[in-house]
Amino acid sequence: MLAQSQKYMTHAASVSTTPSSSPPNTSHANGSNGAKETRGNYRLLGCDISSGMLDVCRETGLYDSLHQATMHSALMNLTEPIDHVVCSSALQHIEPEMFSFIMVLFFLRASKSITLSVEEIPDVYNENLIKTGHIKAGSMAPNSNHVGAMEAFGVPEGLGWRLVSKERVFSWASPKTGDRIYSTYYRFERSDDGGVGSYTMFRSVI
Repeated sequence: MLAQSQKYMTHAASVSTTPSSSPPNTSHANGSNGAKETRGNYRLLGCDISSGMLDVCRETGLYDSLHQATMHSALMNLTEPIDHVVCSSALQHIEPEMFSFIMVLFFLRASKSITLSVEEIPDVYNENLIKTGHIKAGSMAPNSNHVGAMEAFGVPEGLGWRLVSKERVFSWASPKTGDRIYSTYYRFERSDDGGVGSYTMFRSVI
């Protein structure tokens, strides 16, 4: 449930979560006041509504700042420039009526790239959550399938964005119901920024 943003100070090095990528040329040290001093050419910011997930992020020592907030609140309230946005396994928790608004914020705030996953949540998954007592019948579904909304949203015109990668993969199996969830990963880059292309995280299957 993370909406992450990376701010690069230069284009000299790349940061990627894929094993095949070279590690960033950077190191971190903890200051005496508890604040983390970042050495290198990027800063990593994170947000989540779950304090537990933020604790997991904090334990990695990789984040410069963490915010307990909804995605739209974090994107609207962060005052510093954001170069790269990465959102993985989080959009299924967004209400359908909020999805397009979140996407607009992604494209307005990011200046170089957006990498996100959209989970294919089957109806049977939420039905099984009701059967197993994890959610109450008649309550709002805790997970939403936004694949159709993502395809309908497309690529904003006139802002220099292009879709460079799209890949459907198996994502996770629910420990509560056993349902298998697939995700489609999208990678968007600003076509007018020549320094971003080498940072693509997913191979293109378009």
